[in-house]
Amino acid sequence: MYKNLILSFFILLVVGCTSPIRVIDQSEQKLINYPQIGKEVSKKLGDVILAKGIQTFGGAAKVLEETQFNKKDGESSMMTCALSVVPDTAYKRGVYETKSTSADCFGPVLFRRTLANGNTNWNCPGNPLITGDICKEQDGKVFLAIATNKIYLEQDFEKIKFSKVVIEGKDNFVQEFIYNGRSGNDVKFVYRELSESLIKPIFFQELEYDISKSPVVNFKNVSIKIVSATNTDITYKLISNF
Repeated sequence: MYKNLILSFFILLVVGCTSPIRVIDQSEQKLINYPQIGKEVSKKLGDVILAKGIQTFGGAAKVLEETQFNKKDGESSMMTCALSVVPDTAYKRGVYETKSTSADCFGPVLFRRTLANGNTNWNCPGNPLITGDICKEQDGKVFLAIATNKIYLEQDFEKIKFSKVVIEGKDNFVQEFIYNGRSGNDVKFVYRELSESLIKPIFFQELEYDISKSPVVNFKNVSIKIVSATNTDITYKLISNF
C-alpha cells in the first residue's frame, strides 16, 4: 500500500508539471475536384465517378490493443508498475523538444497502472485513468510523455501503428456521385455527402435518368454527358461539378 501511494503521488506530481510538448497544428487540407472537365472517363459499377470537397489529413497513432510502457515482457512490477495505454486513435498535436532531440507527439491518450502483462494487483490496481501523449523519436523509439518524463515502450511494438489519416472534427466535407448501373434507358446513380471522418455518409439519395431523352444528366450544379453505359460500365464527360 505504501509503494502504491508513493507511485500515485509521483504520477500526480509529474502530470502537474509543465510539458515540453510544443503544440502545433500540422494538419494538411486536400481539395478534391474530380474528374477533369471535358475529359472522357470510364468507370465501373459502384465507382465514384465525380467528387468535390475538402479533406483534412494529419498524423495519427493508433493503439490497436492495450499497450504496456515501462516494462519488458515478463518483467517484475514489484517496485514500479507498467503504464498501460488503452486502445484509441490519437492525432498528432505537437513536438516534444529538448536540447538534444525532438519527437512527434500524438494525444492525449489515457493510461493506467498495471503489471507488465496488463493484469492488476494491489500494487498496480489499474485505475484511475491518467492522460499522457505517445511520442515517436526520429530514430523510431516510442515513449509515453507524462509532463517532462519519458516512459519508453519496451514490448509489443506492433500494437501501435503510425499513419496519416483523415482527422475527425476538422473541416471535412465531400460530395460524391456513384455509378449504380443501368436498367433499360435509365441510368442510376447514388449521390452522397460525407463529413467528419468521411466514412459514414450524412446524406444520400438514389437517382435515375432516362438517357433516351437526353445524354446529359443534371443534378444540382452537376452536368454529365453520358457517352455509353451498361449495367456494369459507364463512359462519360464532366461538363460541370458541384
